[in-house]
Amino acid sequence: MSTREIPRKEWGEYFNNLSRNFKGWPVIMEVYGTEIGAQFQARELPMEGVIADLKVEGKNQIAILIEESPQKHLVHTILHPLHVRVEGENGGRERSMQIESEDGLTTLIRFSNQQAQKTIIKGIL
Repeated sequence: MSTREIPRKEWGEYFNNLSRNFKGWPVIMEVYGTEIGAQFQARELPMEGVIADLKVEGKNQIAILIEESPQKHLVHTILHPLHVRVEGENGGRERSMQIESEDGLTTLIRFSNQQAQKTIIKGIL
């Protein structure tokens, strides 16, 4: 496995592709920091997408959208993101994404291995 940082100028395109490729995949989302410890935000819920709102003035934000039910969505907003890192398999598929913000909080999204196995099997059959 390898970890790579996504350059800020590529965030918009990267999140568009990620959202398209992982829409509906179950994810686990955690937020952690020195003052709050680790907090689960979602467990095995389908991801709807990730949106980067990048402004020239530095008031950037990233929104992660997760479906809690067909009528209810969780929107997790990360203000002033500094780093986006992705851990991937040697074959290129992302396993997790980490977003660090200016306030010291880190959001970790882990993509379900079960969905990856279903996708691979669908591609083979």
